[in-house]
Amino acid sequence: MIWKLFIVFLFLLSKGYAQKQENEYKKMIDSAISIMCQKVLKPTENQGAKDLYLIDENNLDYNYTGMFAQLGFKRINVLDSRNISVLKKGIHAWQIFPVLHDHILKITIIEFFITYKSRNYNFGNGGGSETIFEYSCSENKWLLVKSDYRGL
Repeated sequence: MIWKLFIVFLFLLSKGYAQKQENEYKKMIDSAISIMCQKVLKPTENQGAKDLYLIDENNLDYNYTGMFAQLGFKRINVLDSRNISVLKKGIHAWQIFPVLHDHILKITIIEFFITYKSRNYNFGNGGGSETIFEYSCSENKWLLVKSDYRGL
């Protein structure tokens, strides 16, 4: 009986430790958003992100927890029918496209103006940024290689 309790205790202990590890993938995406904030938004003005939505590659809301979280990015699920009234007025959004290929993570953030009209979603592109991270086996961590911003 004691062995069974001991095994259960070890299982719970290992499960609790595993959940405390940081999510490097989300941290790099948040870093790419922070870099774009520095290049696009004026840090002295809080209203730069007041009407800005963050969405992921699947048009779902993205929870940003980076250093500019106090700017108040909004969250929206673009394809949810409850949000059609908001989309009919039009929203400004940054859509995040992370792509992992071998040891390189390329995060592309595209500025969009999204509207819904006549049962169609319209995405108007306004530029964006590309941030590249590379995993270094010798240092055993992800390194920022470059970050470029391109506007129209």
